[in-house]
Amino acid sequence: LGVAVPAGRQRLIALQVELLDKLNAELPARKAAQRLLAFDDLLNRLNEALHGPAGADLATTLRSQYPLALIDEFQDTDPVQYQIFDRIYREGGDLCFVGDPKQAIYAFRGADLATYLQARDAADRRYDLPRNFRSTPQLISALNWLFQRPQPFAEQGLAYPPVQAAERSRETLLLPALHDEAAAPLSLVWLGDEGLNKEQARRLAAIDTARRIAALLAASHSGEAWFATDKGRKPLIGGDIAVLVANHNEASMVAAELAECGVPSVRRGKDSVWKSDEAAELAAVLAAYAEPGREGMLRYALSTRLLGRDGNYLARCQEVERDWDQERSAAEYFHQLWQQHGFMRVFREWLDREAVAERLLADSEGERRLTNLLHLAELLQTESLQRSGLKALLSWLNDQRDSEGGSEEVQLRLESDAERVQIVTIHAAKGLEYALVFCPFLWDGKLLGKHKDSARCHAESGQPLLDLGSEQLDDHLQRASREVFAEKLRLLYVALTRARDRLWLHWGPVSVPKLSKDGTLPEQSLHTSALAWLLHGRQHPGADALAELGQHLQGNTGEQLRGELDQLIGGSAAGMTRLALLQDET
Repeated sequence: LGVAVPAGRQRLIALQVELLDKLNAELPARKAAQRLLAFDDLLNRLNEALHGPAGADLATTLRSQYPLALIDEFQDTDPVQYQIFDRIYREGGDLCFVGDPKQAIYAFRGADLATYLQARDAADRRYDLPRNFRSTPQLISALNWLFQRPQPFAEQGLAYPPVQAAERSRETLLLPALHDEAAAPLSLVWLGDEGLNKEQARRLAAIDTARRIAALLAASHSGEAWFATDKGRKPLIGGDIAVLVANHNEASMVAAELAECGVPSVRRGKDSVWKSDEAAELAAVLAAYAEPGREGMLRYALSTRLLGRDGNYLARCQEVERDWDQERSAAEYFHQLWQQHGFMRVFREWLDREAVAERLLADSEGERRLTNLLHLAELLQTESLQRSGLKALLSWLNDQRDSEGGSEEVQLRLESDAERVQIVTIHAAKGLEYALVFCPFLWDGKLLGKHKDSARCHAESGQPLLDLGSEQLDDHLQRASREVFAEKLRLLYVALTRARDRLWLHWGPVSVPKLSKDGTLPEQSLHTSALAWLLHGRQHPGADALAELGQHLQGNTGEQLRGELDQLIGGSAAGMTRLALLQDET
């Protein structure tokens, strides 16, 4: 550490390093004492054995048992996994890696693109798959044009080889000329020339997406939109349409706007049910029943969507003692029932007496909410068989709500309705296919966030690096931003390649970057959006895509951005078009 780092900061960094060292020693010891082995422990132990005194013999034994290894989805590998396979097959056997680095989007799970590129460069032979079996020739041509620019992924050694459509029989989508929807396979919906903040843009994009989907489904209902198949016409239904989003908030906004248009939707994602609103509200209700004498907790529980008391009623309870006595008596009844007969008995009776299902189903997202609630009840009942006591179960529930991740059994379940519009997170959409895809929020860019006191990135050698506060912290933060931006480009690639027939993207002058007083550009502006790199400044070489794009877009007006968009569309051989926002016709 240099003298530029304050003494207090140096001490904090030293404590952090000391803590990491202690964790590295203490965690294995505690696992050993409790006889626990996690998946990472299995990998690390195998890697240590392969590189230990008996490593050569172990590698020979494994290689003789498995002379050929085919490793799928290898873009999601990490350094330890690569070291294992490299050690086993370094001296013989056949090792084949199958992966697409353009789809390396799981860094948050430990996947390491640098490791994949290292393995690829060390391979004796490389094979490519030049045909796309998913999308129509017209959409593939449009995407080839969109990615045809220097460094499309802002990463040395990562290119976009143009692909061809596979020759096969396929359904043909026929859309009406309604609102120019039939104009091109890839449509850019322009949000307008006026500068927008992110909240304004979110609302415009969500409303427009819902209106377009409603119009398409109405056209299908009236016989104006369909798929032509060998067996005749097949109507376009909601299940043919996907809206790709980044997070729960975007999904909720789209679902609400679709509901306003009378279009049912369903969410697909890998979010945990413990993170749902219903988990928080059920925890509040159970806490009130666990301690019915605490009036504050009971009032909070009554105000939840599950119990549905409004502010006027709760205020009246302060004046009308009989009403409040009834609520308290009900809480005490459920408390006694829970103690005497267990969780599921009280849950079923509570569901019936409080008309919870009816109340939830009256909401536009009622089926989703009821599905979550029943899922939570199932998980709580399973756990209640292992735990005695109200407070023990409630404590476990709150622990699950605070935890990160979770197994498949706690992932949000889907309402079983194939005709609903699918609202899908981009991560969850990987590997899936939809006939029509909308991406309303790709203009939204976020890289590192507000926490800039440490940096996670890669050194020049490709080694993962954690900087807790060195003199090179600013440089490493910039490198971390570039790496996150490159991963956002790969996530964008996944989003754009889910469509079979048609793709809609919303775009406009949202948070156009402007220099701050210290001469820097804000992190969360248009130039940090991955899609901006494909749409604008296509003449730039991409050696430092973020900096080049920021300087290129700095201070641009909506008219300038639109002009650059039209220039790109003009070279797309009718593969792309620009659409205006759809106006409400009601």
